[in-house]
Amino acid sequence: MLNNLARTHKIKIGNLVRHYHFVFAVAIVLVFFVIEAWFLYQNFYQTLNESKIVRELKQQAAIEQIDLEGFNRLEQFYEQKRQKPAVEWELLADPFQR
Repeated sequence: MLNNLARTHKIKIGNLVRHYHFVFAVAIVLVFFVIEAWFLYQNFYQTLNESKIVRELKQQAAIEQIDLEGFNRLEQFYEQKRQKPAVEWELLADPFQR
């Protein structure tokens, strides 16, 4: 009896497509709509939003001249401070000699 039930209730792909072709078409359209919406969001909306943020930040940025000469002098001063003096080996006592 179980074998007869399985044979009579076989689902054929052709019958499934024939009965639900409208549902499949709507599902495909929805998938394409979601892909298109994601593409537009990524490539247009976010780009416009980032350009708006950049424009606002440029207006808020402080406009002042930087003293490059003073910066270079300060950098040279700290570089000289960081350099260790050369070791004069002749002035050091040799612990192996008496």
